[in-house]
Amino acid sequence: HRILSQEKETNDTHTQKLIMVIFASSYLPKDSDKTVREYKYKGISDGITYKKFYTHFCDYLVQFCPKWLAPNVLTTLGFLCLLIPNIILWRNYTNNLTGYVPSWLCFTSAFGHFAYIILDNCDGKQARRTGSSSPLGMIFDHQCDAVGTGLIMLNLGTVCQFGFNWMGYSIWAVVMVSFFFHNIEEYFTGCLWIREFGSDEGNTLIVTVYTISGLFGCDIWLTPLYKDIPANQILIVGFIIAAIIGSKDNICEALEVGKISILVFLYHSWSFAVVIGCLYHSLHKFDHIMPECGVAVLGIFSFLVAKIILRIQIAHICRGPFPIYNVPSLTVIGLWMICIERNIGNPYVVSNCFAILSFLMWFDCFYTTSNDFMRALNIKFWTIKNHSN
Repeated sequence: HRILSQEKETNDTHTQKLIMVIFASSYLPKDSDKTVREYKYKGISDGITYKKFYTHFCDYLVQFCPKWLAPNVLTTLGFLCLLIPNIILWRNYTNNLTGYVPSWLCFTSAFGHFAYIILDNCDGKQARRTGSSSPLGMIFDHQCDAVGTGLIMLNLGTVCQFGFNWMGYSIWAVVMVSFFFHNIEEYFTGCLWIREFGSDEGNTLIVTVYTISGLFGCDIWLTPLYKDIPANQILIVGFIIAAIIGSKDNICEALEVGKISILVFLYHSWSFAVVIGCLYHSLHKFDHIMPECGVAVLGIFSFLVAKIILRIQIAHICRGPFPIYNVPSLTVIGLWMICIERNIGNPYVVSNCFAILSFLMWFDCFYTTSNDFMRALNIKFWTIKNHSN
C-alpha cells in the first residue's frame, strides 16, 4: 500500500508539473501593475489604402456609434465576420484547402472580410473618441488579428485551390511570419509601424481574390497565366515576395532603433523559427494525414503562434523580458509529432485533441492576462467605465 501510495503521489506530482508548464496563474511580470497603467500605445500607419480610403470612411462611420459602445464589441463583431464564413466552409463543403466553393460563399467571405477591415479600424477610433484606449483593447485587437490570420489563410487557401502542399503551407507561413516580425519590431522599437504596403493592402487584396472567385469560380486560380504556371502559384509567389520585403523592413528598423545586433534578433526569433520548421516538416512527413487532419494541424500551430505573439505583446506592454524559449508551445508540438510518428491513436482524433489543447493554452493566456489588465486598470471588458451620453 505504501509503494502504491508513493507511486500515486509521484504520478500526481508529475501531472501537476506538466499542467504548470502548459498553464500559468499569471503571465505578467511581477509588480507590473504600474507599468500597465503607464503604457501608451504608439502606432504609425502609412498604408496607401488606409490613408486614401479606410481612415476617412471609418471616421465617418464611427460618428454613428453611441459613446457607450465599447471598442471591444466592435473588435468582436469584426472577428465574427471572419469566423462565420470559415465555419460554413468547413462544415458544409471542404476542409482540405481544395474543392468546390459556391459563388455565394465567396461573396459572403468577401463581405465578411471587408467588414472585418472596417471594424478593425473603427475599434481604435471608437476607443480614442470615448477616451477608453487601454492595453487590454490593444491585445484583444491584436489577438483577434493573430487568430484571424490562421482562419483567413484556411479560407483563402481553399478559394485559391492551394491544397495541403507548399502553397498551402506558404500562405499560412508568410502571413504568420509577417505578423511575428511586426510584433518583434514593436517590442524593440516601442512603436507599431504599418508601412505603405501593409496589412490593409493585403486585406484589400484578399477581398479582391474572394470577389474574383465569386464572379468567375474558384477554378480560375488553376488557369495557366505564364508558361503553364497557374494563377494561384503566381499569387502565392507575390505573397512571399511581399512578406520578404516587409520582414526585411521590420528587421532593419528593429536593429536600428532598438540598437541590437542581428544575432540578438535571431536569438529572440529562434523558437518561432522552430515552430515554422516543425509545421513544414509535418506537412511533408505526415502528408498522408493532411487531407483528413490538415485543418486541425493548422489549428494547433495557429493557436500556439498566437500565444507566442501574445507573450511578446505582454512583454512589450510591461517592459518585461522577451519570451525567448516558449517551452509550453514547443512541448505540445513535440508531443503531437511523437504521437503521429509512432501511430499512437487515431491521427484525426489525436490532432483534434491537440488542437483543442492548443486553443485552451492560448485562451488561458489571453483570459488570465485580460483579467490582470482589468484589475490593474480598474476597467471592464465589454463596457466603458463612466461613459457619457
